[in-house]
Amino acid sequence: MGRAKTRRRKQNADQKPPTVSGETRVDARGERKETKQDYKLDKTALKTDLIRAKSQRLKWLAVVIGLGLVAYFALSGGGLSILTKAKTLIGI
Repeated sequence: MGRAKTRRRKQNADQKPPTVSGETRVDARGERKETKQDYKLDKTALKTDLIRAKSQRLKWLAVVIGLGLVAYFALSGGGLSILTKAKTLIGI
C-alpha cells in the first residue's frame, strides 16, 4: 500500500495546480495581496473618518458646556465678581 500512495502523490505532483479563471497561482496570490491591502486602506480611512467625527462632536460639546457655564456665572450672584475681574483684565 505504501507504493500506491507514493505513485498517487507523484501523479498529483505532476498535474498543474488548479487555476482560477485562467490565472496562475502567482497571479492569484498577487490579486489576494492587492485586495488585502485595499481592505486595510479602506479600514484605516474609515477609522480616521470616525475619529474626525468624534472630535467634531466633542468640540461642539465643549462649546455648549462653556456657554452654559458662562450663562450660569452671569445669571448667578457669584458670576458678577468673575465678570468684573474679566472686565478689569480686558480694560473695559
